[in-house]
Amino acid sequence: MNKLYSKLIKNKNILYNYSIKYKIECGIVLKPWEVKSFVSGNINIKNSYIVVINKEIFLRNSIFNPINNNFLFVKNDDLARDRKLLLRKNEIFKIYNDIKISNMVGIILSIYFKNKFIKVNLGISKGKKKVDIRNKIKERDWNIKKNRIYKSNKID
Repeated sequence: MNKLYSKLIKNKNILYNYSIKYKIECGIVLKPWEVKSFVSGNINIKNSYIVVINKEIFLRNSIFNPINNNFLFVKNDDLARDRKLLLRKNEIFKIYNDIKISNMVGIILSIYFKNKFIKVNLGISKGKKKVDIRNKIKERDWNIKKNRIYKSNKID
């Protein structure tokens, strides 16, 4: 497989802070220098989220850092601009209802190539509280200890 088409950038801490209700794959409108920066891996989607403006969905707060030779043509306003996401009308309506009415958050899970197009995997989710996060960590640690005890007793 060609290196260009296997590019994947993930948002790694999302599952720790959010519980995802559902996922949607969509396209994104990018400028040519943004595609080059994606291929080189110079993007940051850590703090990015979804906003709804005039029945259209935009990706906000994602930073595409330009490659050095393209920096002359890029304005500072373009680095953190809102990028339009390409969705169907029923998907936009569903996301709009969940974000505005149900107080959920639209977050970016990953950006990747698919059939020569750059796709965005976005998730509609609800933020976890600190108590939920602590309980999940305690449960995970207990499962690890339980498995260790079980393995050590099984060998004897």
